[in-house]
Amino acid sequence: MPRYPPVSRAWSWLGPEVHSLNGTASGILNLMHIAQKFEHLLNIYRRPDGHRWTGQQLDEATDGVVPRSYFVNPRKGRIGNPGYEKMRAIAKAMGFPPEAWFDESVGDGTPTDRAARAAAQPAG
Repeated sequence: MPRYPPVSRAWSWLGPEVHSLNGTASGILNLMHIAQKFEHLLNIYRRPDGHRWTGQQLDEATDGVVPRSYFVNPRKGRIGNPGYEKMRAIAKAMGFPPEAWFDESVGDGTPTDRAARAAAQPAG
């Protein structure tokens, strides 16, 4: 029979736990990670004509959720936490799953990344 350590009757709450991705920054993603990830996604998930997305095109494709003036900020690392609504709108407009923002294999050349690139290519 397994032996377990004795249970302490004392209860303590030290406040909310703060977790970070990659052990780098509290919050959703650190500034450089957002900038690098957005650049990778812009390179992988291009428009149907093969060109990279512009701020104006993303503004129109997201019905203004991601304004043209906002577009450059995550690319330059000026926004540390763009918020789920904007991340989801960008993902929907560009044609990738929102989870790709958090997928470390996107843009690193792994089989998962190569599959994402292949799926993003227009049929034809």
